[in-house]
Amino acid sequence: MKTIFALMFFLLVAFNGTPLRADESNQVAYEPAVVTLCGTIVKEGFGDDASPIDRGKQAWILRLDQRISVPAKSGDEINTEEKNVAEIHLNIDPAKHRIAKDAFDRTHFIVRGTLYHAHTTHHLRPIVMLVSTIKPVAP
Repeated sequence: MKTIFALMFFLLVAFNGTPLRADESNQVAYEPAVVTLCGTIVKEGFGDDASPIDRGKQAWILRLDQRISVPAKSGDEINTEEKNVAEIHLNIDPAKHRIAKDAFDRTHFIVRGTLYHAHTTHHLRPIVMLVSTIKPVAP
């Protein structure tokens, strides 16, 4: 298991800062498929135009190490195609998935869950992940 994490860390460092475009090999599927993505997590506040319930709140955004594409889900009007996705809005319970304050925007994480397309003003990115697990990538 440590070997896998070491390999993933090496790949993350090797491609960090390299502009990548998603191709067919970087496609992931919408729910019910469970996907695993890597990147750094940042906190982003909702803007002044946010709904009253969201003002003053923050969302967690996963900045992907490698861009992905998500093909449309057949017969679904909400889960439409998105190409070259660089950031994912994380639908997460911060009490269940704790991250140290100094890890935001610094530490690489492996995040696992299911994807769906944004469909409310509470979603800050076109693709949202319902998170099941978050694990830091060991150096």
